[in-house]
Amino acid sequence: MSEQYEVHSPATKRSVADELSQLESDCTRNAEAQTAAAARWRLRHYLTGITATVLAVLSSVAFAGNHPALAAALSSLLAVFVAVMTFMKPSARACEHKTAGDQYRALCSEVRIFREIRLFHACDDQSAIAGLDAFVKRRNELDTASRRVCGHIFRCICRRIHHRGKGKAHGSDEGGCGCGCGETASRNGGENTESV
Repeated sequence: MSEQYEVHSPATKRSVADELSQLESDCTRNAEAQTAAAARWRLRHYLTGITATVLAVLSSVAFAGNHPALAAALSSLLAVFVAVMTFMKPSARACEHKTAGDQYRALCSEVRIFREIRLFHACDDQSAIAGLDAFVKRRNELDTASRRVCGHIFRCICRRIHHRGKGKAHGSDEGGCGCGCGETASRNGGENTESV
């Protein structure tokens, strides 16, 4: 059963708008971090695939040129690259990160539209709080469902957003984004130790 709010303060919508602005900023960082991780995995996929193709060609040439030792060495190396591609699945990981980035971007747009249009023109206090709760729940579900990105990528994205003037509400907590702005990294990017 949902909680009933008895809030009639004129500052309620301003407080909700501030929280929505922070949520929008968090979704923007996560969207860009997921997109950057997708680009890295795509690059790894191409590099591994091209290297495997070159090794296969060289192995064939070495075998045809009657160099069995070189052909065996190149074939062994080729097997390693194929195993890495099979185990790491860089193409699938790139798709997962891209999908997560698209979902964060879509949520960011919905939050912005709600904050800039519906909040002050079509909502009472209770609807505003219910809308905020729904957006926070969706963001938390995205955080849980999406693949994590490494902290280094997340800090780079934080710095990039901050330095192009889009980092809005900056916190004063320790353990910030690394650019000196004091922004606290979100759960999806900050705690991650996965190498991407």
